[in-house]
Amino acid sequence: MIQARAPATADKYSRAYNEFHLWVSRYDELVSLPASDFTVVLYLEYLLQNGSPYSRLECAFYGINWVHNMFGMHSPCASPIVRNVLEAGKRVLANPYQRKSRYHTT
Repeated sequence: MIQARAPATADKYSRAYNEFHLWVSRYDELVSLPASDFTVVLYLEYLLQNGSPYSRLECAFYGINWVHNMFGMHSPCASPIVRNVLEAGKRVLANPYQRKSRYHTT
């Protein structure tokens, strides 16, 4: 199943999942496999609050999804609340467009 992705993608997803697993292991109440949608939401919120770029959130999302699918488990990333948190992260971390001033001030 690992060969279903390009080697670089599999490596990236594997590293992202391992970071998630390491974070989960700090909490007795949480499980990384199979993870609940609540656990994934907490992790994405943790990444957001610690200033991670959107690409890291996205990689965590797809890495967690990939591992669950690889083991034939229901992916918590299919949950609407997890997807909403990912989309919210995109909006929160986006750099707003700043229109250039028509007048040059110095």
